[in-house]
Order: sequence, then C-alpha cells, then structure tokens
Amino acid sequence: PFPLGERHCHPSPRARGLGTRARARYERGLDAVAPPPTPPIMCLGLGGCPLSNPLTALMKRKRMRLALKDMGFAQTPFALSVNGATQLVRFLRGDLDIPQWVRNSCYADPVHVPNAEQRAVLNRTDICLVEMSTPIEFDYLGYILNQNRLREQIEPLYALSVEAKKALTRWIGEGVQKQNEDARRKYSEMVIAMIRGDSAEERQMVSLLRRLRGRHLGEADIHAGLKMLIGLVDAPIGVVLHNYSYMPDGRPVIFPAGFKDDTRNAAQALGLPCYDPLPLVLRHWGGDVLMEDARHYARAFEPVVAEDYLAFARLASPRLLFEPRAQAD
Repeated sequence: PFPLGERHCHPSPRARGLGTRARARYERGLDAVAPPPTPPIMCLGLGGCPLSNPLTALMKRKRMRLALKDMGFAQTPFALSVNGATQLVRFLRGDLDIPQWVRNSCYADPVHVPNAEQRAVLNRTDICLVEMSTPIEFDYLGYILNQNRLREQIEPLYALSVEAKKALTRWIGEGVQKQNEDARRKYSEMVIAMIRGDSAEERQMVSLLRRLRGRHLGEADIHAGLKMLIGLVDAPIGVVLHNYSYMPDGRPVIFPAGFKDDTRNAAQALGLPCYDPLPLVLRHWGGDVLMEDARHYARAFEPVVAEDYLAFARLASPRLLFEPRAQAD
C-alpha cells in the first residue's frame, strides 16, 4: 500500500472524460466556483403601459416572470387606479366575479378567467409593483372600469348621429369625469333617446349610460386602497410614481395637480417604498426616451427603464437579493 496523494483523491480532467476546453476550465478552478443560474423573479405588475411595457421587456430577456402572463392572460389586464388594482387582485384570487360584458370595459382580455391552478401563481409571486396613473375612477355598480376600454365600448354609438357623438363626449368629459351630475344626466339621456333597439347589448349600454359615475380620489382614498392591497397580496409591494407627461425641456407634467404627492405620501405612510422614474428620464433626456405623445416610453428606452424596475424590485424585497420565492419553495 502507498499513501494516496491529492492526485489520487481528485481524478484528472482526462480521467473524468473532459474535453480540451472543459479541462482548461477545470485547471483554472472555474467549475468549482461558477454559481448555479438564478431563476427569474416572479412579478405581479398592476398598472398601465409605463409599467407593463418595461416589465414585458424583462420577461422577453428572461430576467423576470410576469404573474399575469403565467396566469393565462393573452393581453395584460391594466389597473390604472388604486381601486382598480385591488379589484384586479380580487378577480385574480377568485374573490370577485365580474360579468363578462362588464369585463369588456375593464380589461383587454375580457374572456379569460384564471382557474384554480392559475390562481396559485399568486402564491409564488416575489414582488408586486404598482403604478397608479390616475386618481379619477369610473364606477359602474361598484366595478372600476378602464377609461380607455370604456371609450372603445361606446364608440359604436357614434354612428347613431353627429349629435350622439357630441353628447357622448360631453357625457364622459363634462359629466362623469368632472362629476357634474346635471351634465351627466342630460347627455346620457340624450343618447339613450337615440337607442331604438331592445337587444341585450342595447339594454346593457343604456344601463351603463345611466349608472356610470366618476369619482376623484384624494390622499386618504389612495391610502385606504393601498392598505387593502397589502392585505390582498402575499408579497412585498413597491410603488412606481407616475409622471403624466413631460415638457420639451424634460420637466414633468403632473395631472391632476397633487396626484403624485398624494400617491407618495399615502405609500410612505404605509411603509411602502417608492420609485420615481423622473431622474432616469432626465439623465437620458435628448435621446430616444419618449414617444411623440411625450407620455409613453420609446421602445428603445423601455429596456433602460426595465433595469431600474428590476433594481427597485430587489430593493423593495431584500429577499430577492438571495433567491426568488419559486426557488426557495
């Protein structure tokens, strides 16, 4: 017998059957120190385009998984206000039933309803990012409608007459949005008088015209909504502050005035971290940052914003500095 040296305890690269390149890595010790790949984190995004598009860019690069995609939605359901966010989460959890014809005015994919297996995705969510883009909510029988989707749903009524199109525009702008009850009633009844049929769709439209209401949320309302959201989402929450648009020199336009401060104050009172994209936008100002509407990020800039969102997510949830929940479980 003879003492086993280190050479005998650790088979040579050739004995292990490694190729030339692998043998070189072995000799440098790289095989021993290379960390295993970390799976992408699971994010529940509650917002509109400024949040969803950069998150989608991360998903396409396999840097992040999106809970809403994993839950089976063909198109991302948006949540533009705080109560719109809580409504969406309750719908995702199966706690709230929304009739499909109402969902037509709520979400871009109004057909899909997550099943039990898809709802379980929420239990694997690592972080929830929320961006509220408006304090103005359209309420129909307790359901929060997406203002852009609503306008698409009533567009066929424009064909009734020129007067109908004008009345609908004023019904939304002067009546519902500004909470002017007299104007809301006046213009809705003008359009209803032009609807001659009695189909299910026409009856639903008449109900919508008569019962839709607008409300403007203040700081206390946003605080209450965020507090409810904390109880609904079993994951850390980070709040992305919203800048409505940007002036030619890069200054942000906040609309309505005070909304951004209300959001920040409500979030901070609940201990929720906030991220403001304004400094990032200003650092890149002069480049391809915004689309022509000065509101949406340019496609080329979305990956830049996405990296900040990812960094913010890891700060908002320190556990993500180690491993995503899906791996930990």
